[in-house]
Amino acid sequence: MAARLLSAEHSRGDRRPRLLIIGNGMATDRLLDELVVRDGLGSFAVTVVGEEPGVAYNRIQLSHVLAGAPTEEVTTKTATWYGEQGIRLVSGRWVQRLDTGTRQADIGDGERLGYDLAILATGSKPVIPPVTGLRDRAGALIRGVHTFRTMEDCLALRAESDPAGPARQVVVVGAGLLGLEAARVLRDLGHHVTVVHPYDTLLNNQLDDVGGAFLRQAIEALGITVVIGSVESALCQAGDVEALLLADQRIVPAETVLFTTGVRPRIETAVASGIEVDKGIVVDDHLATSAPGVAAIGECAEHDGKVIGLVAPCWDHAAVVADRLAGTDPAARYRPAPSFARLKVAGVDVTSMGLVDAGEGDEVLQTIEERRGVYRKLIVRDGRLAGAVLVGDPDGGASLIRVFERADPLPPNRVDLLCTADAFTTSPGGGDLCHCNRVPETTVAAAIAAGSGTVEEIRRATRAGTGCGSCVGQIQRLLDDAPVLSVA
Repeated sequence: MAARLLSAEHSRGDRRPRLLIIGNGMATDRLLDELVVRDGLGSFAVTVVGEEPGVAYNRIQLSHVLAGAPTEEVTTKTATWYGEQGIRLVSGRWVQRLDTGTRQADIGDGERLGYDLAILATGSKPVIPPVTGLRDRAGALIRGVHTFRTMEDCLALRAESDPAGPARQVVVVGAGLLGLEAARVLRDLGHHVTVVHPYDTLLNNQLDDVGGAFLRQAIEALGITVVIGSVESALCQAGDVEALLLADQRIVPAETVLFTTGVRPRIETAVASGIEVDKGIVVDDHLATSAPGVAAIGECAEHDGKVIGLVAPCWDHAAVVADRLAGTDPAARYRPAPSFARLKVAGVDVTSMGLVDAGEGDEVLQTIEERRGVYRKLIVRDGRLAGAVLVGDPDGGASLIRVFERADPLPPNRVDLLCTADAFTTSPGGGDLCHCNRVPETTVAAAIAAGSGTVEEIRRATRAGTGCGSCVGQIQRLLDDAPVLSVA
């Protein structure tokens, strides 16, 4: 079949450069917003091609949908929004290859899209370990086995774990953020939940052994069983999973299995297009790839040998590319911010930044409050905060992140930092409250003063709380502390 060259309907006779964005996840969602803010969207004839059917949504908050919330609660763009902005959305399709010479994109069935500039925002895909017995003869996962990456994944798992039905034996494989959040929701839905993790430390990329032990204690207090071990094979009956066999030959009953064992950058389109890849799609400081006119942003991009797994850097990518496209800062460069994570894991506050384990010559301060389930650890190097781990402390993380990001010199009495971090900072309250969106506390306070009276109103006014959601408690406290204005 001869290839057909498709062009967006709105661009017939349009002399504007054709901007093709490949992927419709959270990085693309933010790129479009950043272009709108810079009044740059109208400079391009924009087409977005997304593999998933439908519109953009907040992937981080899929656990709310699993718990029963309507999909609209996590939707970030409506179908009409794209049309109103002059954007053609092609959903349920995938760009298989870019012909970087003729600047055409193959989207299957012989169809092609022409472009002048292209952005690869292909995201990541879930990794399932090499466990025997997971797939049928056609290569599909057997009934009862799930991943948790897309809205389709979430809705399939929700249907199977409907609380109106009998309680099921559910096994979540992987004790990262996504796995533990899902385990909490499934337990709340009334199921018997076991978490299987191959490492002694839960959330092992963010916590040390002691922090992991505190988190495990909190998880088990919710009625969730934690098993340390590696899954070797799935045991099934009549095509349905019924148990998992661990490497040490223990058997864990399982009617539903959820794999949350990490993700891998999606580089298939780049590989097929002859674009340089390693772990991800290799980009420079401008987020440009090795192909002319093609950039990459988000989890698929590899900058300076590193790929990212948190939303804030994805959104930083989007801002850099938007500056360059809109001309607001043609020389914009991506500069990675210090690494930190501030999370709400199955209801437990977790903060992690910088180093998790100390090196030779580092100072280490730790406090343990067994009864309250609170653990704090600071690592000091050359008089500055090099890392910190906090579990069960909802308030200390924000101040410590400010100190960490600014590389502030620390007080001689390190315990002052551990217990009262705000006491010595040069600009209390001046740091970011929402770290996903880099929204300062002062911006949230100004929104409250201007009349925003609910968390949702503050989200709309400032973007605070629209990422991972871990700052929502702080936003609510600011609202609670705000003076009540009476109307005469």
